[in-house]
Amino acid sequence: MLPKKSGQDSESQHQLAEHAQLARWATFSAIWEWDVEKKLFWSSPGNQLLFGRGDGEVTESFDPDDDEDPWGSRLHPDDRARVLQSVRDHLKNDAPYDLEYRYLLPDGEYKWVRSVGHAFRAPDGKPLRLIGMNIAISDPNLAEAKRETEAGLSAILENSPIAIIWKDVDGRYEYGNSVWLNRHGLTSAQIRGKTVQDFFPVSSDLIAEQDRKLLEAKETVQFEYEEVLDGQTTWFIATKFPVLDAFGQVTSIVTMEIDITDRKITEHKLQLSEALLADAQRLAHIGSWTWDFSTDELQWSDEHYRIFGVEPMGRKSPTMIFLHFCILTTGKLLPMQLRYPLIKGPATTWCSALCDGTVKHGLSTPGARPGSTTHRSRFISAVRYRILPS
Repeated sequence: MLPKKSGQDSESQHQLAEHAQLARWATFSAIWEWDVEKKLFWSSPGNQLLFGRGDGEVTESFDPDDDEDPWGSRLHPDDRARVLQSVRDHLKNDAPYDLEYRYLLPDGEYKWVRSVGHAFRAPDGKPLRLIGMNIAISDPNLAEAKRETEAGLSAILENSPIAIIWKDVDGRYEYGNSVWLNRHGLTSAQIRGKTVQDFFPVSSDLIAEQDRKLLEAKETVQFEYEEVLDGQTTWFIATKFPVLDAFGQVTSIVTMEIDITDRKITEHKLQLSEALLADAQRLAHIGSWTWDFSTDELQWSDEHYRIFGVEPMGRKSPTMIFLHFCILTTGKLLPMQLRYPLIKGPATTWCSALCDGTVKHGLSTPGARPGSTTHRSRFISAVRYRILPS
């Protein structure tokens, strides 16, 4: 017959069996066990690694009531009393044992640790052992600040009137805000991992080329492009900028797009209006000019330049323009007779000798427009002319 096992031997074997079961995952798990009665603390290899104390399991003494205890002395001063009191409360009142604290590593740095445990008790409620697990965590304050920052950034992105797109360096979509997604009738799940070729084949070459420029230069690029949305041509101005890591390498490409279709339509109408005005002036032989008194700049219409037989000169001062018309190829200056019309006066006739010897007569009709700096800042005149015989 086998000898009858005592209760103490049975408990020891049960404890060994639990250790054997835990040993299968203890190498990579930061688990621990504290024998409350013997005041012995067992630390798994994973737990030792977590605290920078090697990779072998250790059994050592631990007494939360001893102010000189090595483990307690390495707790951050601001956390020590709270942590040790939590251990006592759990043993005495079975209060939850779920703590976050800072522990001093051998290299002098503090590590944030979350510790979760549970006490096993005798039938009378007396705590026998406390078994738990530790995991490394980020600074809770930093983590909370990060969560708040991310929430704020998300709110900005989702409420921005500008379309915002986030792609990886291979051109795969990672994010698109609601403005961009709604514009194209897409969802976040649909775009993730896809490229511009999957959704916008017409403009994909242009966009891919701009991405390549950004990746090569690691600088912001800006360009305009058009798409056909719901049968309508829509124009966008896109600004792309790189997201760099600590080593200066591009990790992502962010694009912000603004719909400039209205601006393009306005520009087109303005160009058409200017072209029609130029044609009308050419057919009617009427030129116009604008004089900005605040800058002393004089601008003539194309027909006005043709009237005087010279190439357009852009914005020049009145003196420079008028003198230009009186310079012969020999460099000599001919006398010029020109009476400036009054700002608010009646229509004024004038004559001027041109470089080719001809004399032009004209009729100027003034009209002042209020400006930002003076009441009469711009002078506009329509000019009709006829060539007099020599």
